[in-house]
Amino acid sequence: VSLMSWNIQDYKGDGSDKFQNCDFIKILEQGSIICLQETKKQIKVEGYISFNSNRKDSRSGGVCIMAENRLRKGVSFVHCNESEDIIAVKLDRNFFKFEFDLFLVCFYISPPNSSYAKKIPDYTENTFAALNTVCARLRQKGEVAMCGDSNARTGIIPDYVSSCNAGALHDIYQEIGLPVDSEEPRNNSDPTVVEPHSQLFIDTVINNQLKILNGRTLGDTTGKLTCHKSNGSSLVDYFVISSWAREHVDSLQVKEFTSFSDHCPIVLNLTTFEPLEPAFTLPDFANMPAGFKWDATHSHVQFKAALNSNAISEQLTEIVNSDLPITSEGNSQINKRMVECLQSAGRTALKVKKTPQFPAHKKWFDFQCRLSKRNLGRLANRLGNNHCNSALRKEYFTQRNKHSNIVNKKRNAFLFNLNKAIEDGHVLDWKKFKRLKQENDSSPLLDKFDLASFHRFFSNLYSKPSHSLDLTQHTQKVQDTPPDLDILNKPITHLELSKCIKKLKKGKSCSTDLILNEMLQSMTPLCTKAVLKTFNHSLQSGLYPWHTSVITPIYKSGNPFSPDNYRAIAVGSCLGKLFSSILLDRMIEFKNAYCPDPKEQLGFSKGAQTNDHI
Repeated sequence: VSLMSWNIQDYKGDGSDKFQNCDFIKILEQGSIICLQETKKQIKVEGYISFNSNRKDSRSGGVCIMAENRLRKGVSFVHCNESEDIIAVKLDRNFFKFEFDLFLVCFYISPPNSSYAKKIPDYTENTFAALNTVCARLRQKGEVAMCGDSNARTGIIPDYVSSCNAGALHDIYQEIGLPVDSEEPRNNSDPTVVEPHSQLFIDTVINNQLKILNGRTLGDTTGKLTCHKSNGSSLVDYFVISSWAREHVDSLQVKEFTSFSDHCPIVLNLTTFEPLEPAFTLPDFANMPAGFKWDATHSHVQFKAALNSNAISEQLTEIVNSDLPITSEGNSQINKRMVECLQSAGRTALKVKKTPQFPAHKKWFDFQCRLSKRNLGRLANRLGNNHCNSALRKEYFTQRNKHSNIVNKKRNAFLFNLNKAIEDGHVLDWKKFKRLKQENDSSPLLDKFDLASFHRFFSNLYSKPSHSLDLTQHTQKVQDTPPDLDILNKPITHLELSKCIKKLKKGKSCSTDLILNEMLQSMTPLCTKAVLKTFNHSLQSGLYPWHTSVITPIYKSGNPFSPDNYRAIAVGSCLGKLFSSILLDRMIEFKNAYCPDPKEQLGFSKGAQTNDHI
């Protein structure tokens, strides 16, 4: 199991979301459980379950822990009300094959000279006290691994209790029977000690009998520097773990310095006694089939020509002349044939909508931006390998400022021209509005595991026990119907069908059968007869075969990964809605003729107005 810790310094970079950058995602893929600091918003990455904690009314800070979906059954959220800068999860002992539950704590503590730390009294002391409280509470339930950006330059201050560095405390440990730490020195490439963070951090480590892994673990025996800024480099990002859990530590690696952040990612590899099994298997989901594009100029003629082709005309003739049994199987069969004919004509005459492709960069991110970014990345690699070179450090941060200026200039010019085009236009250009919306798109990223959760939620929400229809009793009821109810049960006529087809609205979405209202309005006489045959078969059998709807969840508010916070929009089959509109007209006609509402009751009546009640 690979644990990653990384201060990403804001989710934004180059004027766009870093989490939409392929190179950034490749770095994150090195960890199966990822702890991020300074996220500044709710983070969600495809393939991972996310837990977030963000500061209220602040654009700084933010911590997040993400775990691969294959591990989600063994990872659970632990509430840490002590501070917004601390978040924790529990790694279940049974799932991860440990002898204990391991609690992973991610934290971020702002520098003492930051604006956030200055405006909150005793921020530094209170946050370290909260971190100490969280670790002490979790140590009572299992072992603790802690990681994050402490902004503490600890040098080689001992992180253990001994007679050398804490004589009185060492004697107290012996008196109350607590085990005394082994005097295991650690290396640190950053010898500087900066108070008060350094001592507060070391006290938290000692109080909870933890050990700093930087500088004393395979892969990082020298205490490599983790942060490179314009004024120097330092080690402020740590992995700390309980002494009893160190037997599961395999290695610790400080990854390469990149232009995404001033901090380097740190990866801790843990070993388990047995291979991990996947949390669960996902159901097989299919992508929504690509729909047809309807061109108001040419599609009408082309679609009619396709319906008049020999192959489709023969299929429509078979439907018209068919004599299928009045059963569920027969009804399903005739509807399937009808849909296939319309789809075949659509594939022949119409263009298919393309699946939207999301580019790696925005349109305004041109060659100049890409060239500047490439040069910045090369300088970052050189600085990471030669952090003592002051000239190279100055060159890197100068180039970074230039790159930021270029990106901001290009983006601002693009937005200015786009807004000006919208304001100056005499007619609303929705394409420009859409492009403007995409620049600030903050919709949550949901992956296939979220899709499985949404599928279960809406399936349970809309599922109702179905009762089989006794066709014998149904037929008897129809035969015993009084004559004045024949208006509801008589065969559908061509006039009724044509009347409802004319009332269909254009531009409506289709269901999984891909049939558009425009296609129904462009049917040939033979195709209309086939649809009429299909509708009368459904009416006679009492079956409705168009029961599949496409549900689109619309986000309202709250947790964007909970289905409870979405409003469902269901889009049914246009063919089924045409059939339903015929039945609705019949029911309205029957109601008005035999059981009309009193004139005072006008609710939902067509053509009625509020002043009709006066």
